Amino acid sequence: MRPVYTFIFILLLLAVASITVAVNIDTRMHRYDGDRWDTAVEYLNECSAAAHVQSIRYESYAERADTDKARGTARLFRALAHSERVHERICAHASRLFNGEYTPPTVMVKVNTPTRANIEKSLVYERRRLDVSAGLAAKRAIDAGNRYIARLMIWIDGSNRRHIEFLEKLSDSNSDDDIKYGVCPNCGNMYESRNCDVYCPFCQTHSSEFAVFGD
Repeated sequence: MRPVYTFIFILLLLAVASITVAVNIDTRMHRYDGDRWDTAVEYLNECSAAAHVQSIRYESYAERADTDKARGTARLFRALAHSERVHERICAHASRLFNGEYTPPTVMVKVNTPTRANIEKSLVYERRRLDVSAGLAAKRAIDAGNRYIARLMIWIDGSNRRHIEFLEKLSDSNSDDDIKYGVCPNCGNMYESRNCDVYCPFCQTHSSEFAVFGD
């Protein structure tokens, strides 16, 4: 074999080997790998269920805010509910990638408290959730070698911090702020629409795709 042909043949072998390694790495991050991921699947299903319940609660709070003529607060609660539904969806999808099964829980939420109290209850919930779980799920996923799930958990932690930020701002205000909110459809991150990034810094989704909550 001539030297030039030998060189070309070696290059082709290296290219094929590189493609094979890349495919194997991507597949390994998105497939079920026996008992190694059982705990991860259980946690993903728990996250999905918790987000489902909280989304229903926020929708109920929004309806009460409508009754209380607190339009800005109702808008925030609906944005929060949408963010929770995104979290539910991405966790449920990740669970299925690892052969998990997720069924949304059946819940009924009845709200008898005024809007101002619902804001404070929401803050208590969001702060407690962050205090208990922030960073833990991502660390477990990284330690297990699953950066795909770790990325999702980092997205969710980050957007939950935004939940607290907006609720605190509303709690500290003496008026019902007339603010529009944007929610990223791929990670659940939230923004004031007037201060929206062009791209979501978490998942790089363009702001034109965000769900907007406002009149």
